[in-house]
Amino acid sequence: MKRKFKNFIIFISSLFLIIFGRVFYLQVVKGERYERLAYNQRIRKVILRAPRGKIFDAQGLIIADTKLSYNLSILPQEVDTGFIFQYLPKILNIDVNNLR
Repeated sequence: MKRKFKNFIIFISSLFLIIFGRVFYLQVVKGERYERLAYNQRIRKVILRAPRGKIFDAQGLIIADTKLSYNLSILPQEVDTGFIFQYLPKILNIDVNNLR
């Protein structure tokens, strides 16, 4: 019985060391690489091509059409709001009050 328990403890300890070693490797040794990959993944341009055509009613009037649109997401903690309120209305050709 003692031998089984000893083998079990050795097995669990080995498993813990393997997992700890892997976590250490990913966090400390390769951490900078994965941080860079994560940063590049969250800031990217995604082009979705999905033209669906026009939908007409019984009288031939268009009730749905494909329209070009853009979405902009900004993380407030990572940008200067003064910069946003100064330049974004000029770029988007909108009133600054629409941003607030």
